[in-house]
Amino acid sequence: MGIAFTFAASGLTHRRAADTSSVSPAAELPNPVAFLRERKEDSFESYVMDRGGVVRRLGLRGDQFHDWSPDGRWVVVVRPAADSQDRLFLLQPGSGVRRRLLTRRHEYIRNVRWSPEGTTLAFEGSYDGAPAVFTADVRTLAVRLERREARAPAWSPDGGRLAYVRFARKPVRNSLTAGKLVIRDIKTRSLKVVTSAAGGVTWSPDGDLIAFTRGPDNERRALFVCRQDGSALRRVSRPETREGPATYVSEAPSWSPDGSRLAFIASNDGGLHIHHVMSQRTQRGGDYVYSADWSPDGSLLVISRAVNLSWGRPAIARNGLYAVNPLTLVERRLTTHTDRFPRWQPMPR
Repeated sequence: MGIAFTFAASGLTHRRAADTSSVSPAAELPNPVAFLRERKEDSFESYVMDRGGVVRRLGLRGDQFHDWSPDGRWVVVVRPAADSQDRLFLLQPGSGVRRRLLTRRHEYIRNVRWSPEGTTLAFEGSYDGAPAVFTADVRTLAVRLERREARAPAWSPDGGRLAYVRFARKPVRNSLTAGKLVIRDIKTRSLKVVTSAAGGVTWSPDGDLIAFTRGPDNERRALFVCRQDGSALRRVSRPETREGPATYVSEAPSWSPDGSRLAFIASNDGGLHIHHVMSQRTQRGGDYVYSADWSPDGSLLVISRAVNLSWGRPAIARNGLYAVNPLTLVERRLTTHTDRFPRWQPMPR
């Protein structure tokens, strides 16, 4: 069900001309894709590519993160202000209308996640200089502190529970890397501790499994899955063996819509990996990958390559968005810029 918002008279509307820098896809994309385009170092703008490959600017310079609402009508973006404090905005791709969501400023905002019904946002913000998990009602703008010293919130598919990683006050190796995966019941407010975790929390589409990362520091995080009660715990990313080094994970994985596969990026070399949950077999795709997201129909992955000069000029020449066939791992290029964080628009409800 779509959500109706009332905008003040001062709400801003803007329309953007088409950007011709995209590469026309060989076949129509299943859904539009939103992404961030780098304009200069650490400065980004939100864009959206339609099914035919036409790219239009969606937001303003300075956008840091974005995600589609479940009904596909809105995009939430994180935007820093002149005082270096982050704020949340809603953008409507069709009309260009935007609306500020939060009045309280945060030193940073990341990991913004829509609830499945589209009425509440969970996000990681700052509280007394430490990470904290908040929820915000997009209709009333009411904000609730869910937990101090916590990060990586993720909604259950039914919207009734919120999983995140809770940390102890004492940091480990000067980094908040040792914590517990917990599940909060939104109605009863009860809290259940599941297992040790560091971040990267993501529910499977059927709600049966939770993926998360665990590791001694930010550079050595392995990917795990388990059931809601902590049972059936197993490692997904490759451990170190005599045959080769361990595979570590750079960000939260992406579940295929049917829950049969997990796409994740190795922090060692930027390699794309697709893990088959039932067979426990993992395919290795292309390298220099920054992030990946499954299309709503499961037919494609969209990946971004966004490396800097330290990787070498040949690697930089490959920067851009690519559509990947998850069965054959064949890629087709969509853009030629340094584009990051692609997100498919959900199927209309």
